[in-house]
Amino acid sequence: MGGAGAADRESTGAIARFRAGAALVPRALRLLRARSELWAPAAVPALVTAVLVGFAIAVVAANAGGWSAAVARALPSPVAESAWQWLWVGPVVAALWLARQLLVAVLAAAALVAAMLAAALLTSPVLDVLSQRVERALTGAAAGDDEAFDAGRLARDALRSLGHEARRLAFFAAVWLAITAGGFVVPFGPALAPIALAAFAVAYLPLEYAGFALDRRRVAFGARRAWLRAERARTLGFGAAAFAIGAVPGLNFALLPVLVAAGTLLVVERPALAAPPSPRAVARD
Repeated sequence: MGGAGAADRESTGAIARFRAGAALVPRALRLLRARSELWAPAAVPALVTAVLVGFAIAVVAANAGGWSAAVARALPSPVAESAWQWLWVGPVVAALWLARQLLVAVLAAAALVAAMLAAALLTSPVLDVLSQRVERALTGAAAGDDEAFDAGRLARDALRSLGHEARRLAFFAAVWLAITAGGFVVPFGPALAPIALAAFAVAYLPLEYAGFALDRRRVAFGARRAWLRAERARTLGFGAAAFAIGAVPGLNFALLPVLVAAGTLLVVERPALAAPPSPRAVARD
């Protein structure tokens, strides 16, 4: 009985932490609305992302028919030579049609995600400024504020943000391409690939939006993954909210600054392993 009660309490606690992670998004939105110093660095990324996502949507609309035809040519086309053969040819044809639609949907989703990631890369210096200001609004100071300032500090910070963002995007792109390619070769891949992509996004999107706050703390990538595991329920809640927002046209670019602010909230409130590592860890990173 005691074991069952402890399991129930743990389950209830995990649900509460999951909900707290999802609640970071509306909390960040309220913070951005209340603090005028956050408005400018929040507006620029939203505008840039809107332009790039709009371009991606135009590309998808113009090429969806060609993609569908190319996938249809790559897949087999079984033909029934008699009426009774439709008993097995019919389900196969239906399954192939569904596979074609799913693969085209994966290609379209990949184009939109690529636009979002490109926008995140291009606007990463501005988003880093936003993350710093959010942290100062919460705590009165941001990690790295005690570093000496000189004329090249802003340039170095911008280059640092671009470098870390490029590495994060390379990791996301590599996993995304691997899962997408697997959808073409693994049995039932067309049906499983979207599920795998969604699960990966929910699990690892927190690293994207919390990345700026973690970069300032010089947290190595291995320590970041350990931090995700240590805060699993909370980060999954935040990741699920971020994924749901990314799936809604319009919200995905309008709320990019909100997600970065929410990721900063996550790091500030649940630091766990998000502390400056040893010099050896910095060297490895």
